[in-house]
Amino acid sequence: MQTYWVITMAPLTQQDVDALMDELKPLTTSEELRTQLGMKVYDALFNAKPDYIQLFSKLQGLDNSNVRQSEGFKYYGRTYVEDLLKFIHAAANEAEYQKLIGTSAEQHKTRKVNKEQFLVSSSA
Repeated sequence: MQTYWVITMAPLTQQDVDALMDELKPLTTSEELRTQLGMKVYDALFNAKPDYIQLFSKLQGLDNSNVRQSEGFKYYGRTYVEDLLKFIHAAANEAEYQKLIGTSAEQHKTRKVNKEQFLVSSSA
């Protein structure tokens, strides 16, 4: 039996979305900046949970000592922020937001990421 979970977010107004996007703009105006921001996220994740490195297909065979030099690390950093921006843009539109959640859940399900791995504890 498969278990499904739903991720919900308090609905944002378009004004909230616009304000958040304005705040993020200095960190996301170029591919290079988006990549750098995302790499910081994965740096923190892999420092806290180095065993998660092997969950990423483009990072196979790497470990916490060499993952940051890989093109895969840059790729995941960039795509993380690009996907995050899509979620923020959609946050004022419930149908669009739910569609993104569904797509992301399906992608992670095929990658065999379980609920505990997907919802990394903030105490990590």
